[in-house]
Amino acid sequence: MNKETLDLLQQLAAKLGTTAEHLWSVLIRQAYISFAMDLVLYVALILAMFVCFKKVFPFFGHKCQEDPDGDFVYLLGTFFVGAILLACTLVAIFGISDTVTKIANPEYWALMQIFDAMKGVK
Repeated sequence: MNKETLDLLQQLAAKLGTTAEHLWSVLIRQAYISFAMDLVLYVALILAMFVCFKKVFPFFGHKCQEDPDGDFVYLLGTFFVGAILLACTLVAIFGISDTVTKIANPEYWALMQIFDAMKGVK
């Protein structure tokens, strides 16, 4: 860790009323916790997709056969469920590099957290 980074860490620790060493160890631990939380969210997304393709979309299709206005119900339901799945998938895709960083290089992730926290603080 270079001198500038250590200074930033010490400034942040002073503002929080703790030591730089303690703050650093907390951030490293948090990287692993955050990684585990990301994995749980990815698994939940995969399960939600599975349920949608196996249960929700066929349900809307079944409603379409029973109801003369079912086409509208099918289209509306498929659109909303699909839009939610697409949004969640995009969030997961754009967040995967951060997730990998948390487990592969937790020190870098912790450093980025410090830099983010120190933006605008001097």
